[in-house]
Amino acid sequence: MKYYFKLQYWRLKRSLINLGVNPYIGIGIYVISFVGFSALIFKKISFSAYIYPAIALFLIYTFGEKDRNLFLKSIFPPVVYRKLRLLENLLAAVPFGVFLLFKVHYLIALLTVTLSSFLSLYNSAGRPGFQVPSPFSKYPYEFTVGFRTTWLFILAVYALAFLSICYHNLNLGLFSLLCLYLICLNFYSHLDPIFYVWVHAQPAKIFLKNKIRVALLYSFFLSLIISIPLICFNPAETGMILLTVFVGSLYMVAGVMASYVNFPVEKSVSQSLQLASGILIPPVLLFVIPNFYSQAINRLKVYLKC
Repeated sequence: MKYYFKLQYWRLKRSLINLGVNPYIGIGIYVISFVGFSALIFKKISFSAYIYPAIALFLIYTFGEKDRNLFLKSIFPPVVYRKLRLLENLLAAVPFGVFLLFKVHYLIALLTVTLSSFLSLYNSAGRPGFQVPSPFSKYPYEFTVGFRTTWLFILAVYALAFLSICYHNLNLGLFSLLCLYLICLNFYSHLDPIFYVWVHAQPAKIFLKNKIRVALLYSFFLSLIISIPLICFNPAETGMILLTVFVGSLYMVAGVMASYVNFPVEKSVSQSLQLASGILIPPVLLFVIPNFYSQAINRLKVYLKC
């Protein structure tokens, strides 16, 4: 188990070195970015003491992904596997807990760490067979699977938007809108099987265009449940709300392209950092998207018509 965490640390250092970044400087940048992001949430958003731990728990929830846990179970004995999951969740929750302590939210910090411990028992491979009906049947795949696996989080985002209207807090509503787009963006985090791409008898540009069109259409459909009430209750801020929808749409375009920039291999650390930079600083997407587009087209041409 100790070797597992050492390996993760070595992987992080090697990724930073491959980017030409001193690993210790890179880790320092990660820490500063985390603190800055945390401070921004508490400064700009009401109910941040509740939203902040929800972000932490959402990130830790992803550790229960099916394939990942099946792999861990295959190499560790059951007792060691449980200890590893518990320690992994606690390590991820501690930074959030420390910041909550700094903000004098002692009980919420304790609750965050405690719930993260219970999430170590979660494994998506053991979920029941119940399927949530999906409204995305015409072009089933990413959104059908993604919606059925994250519908609870989507409902939570809608609840945040409802609270923003009840308490006249537009920033919270805009935050919930961006969170919705980030959830949709996560639908494209898994690579398509090569066969799923190869069966499309069309040029790479048409294939990518159709993927982007479906992503924009379905994500916009989900966002209407938030954006329309926000506009109705905040008509003077219509421009800001529409700008947030536009930024979210840019997230989707970049996310779809990023999933094919290194196809059929997972995107590199450099490409992931480019996408993350664009999410944190949206104007960067204006440079990232054209770069991703050219790379994605070149990779897809190998499997599709030129």
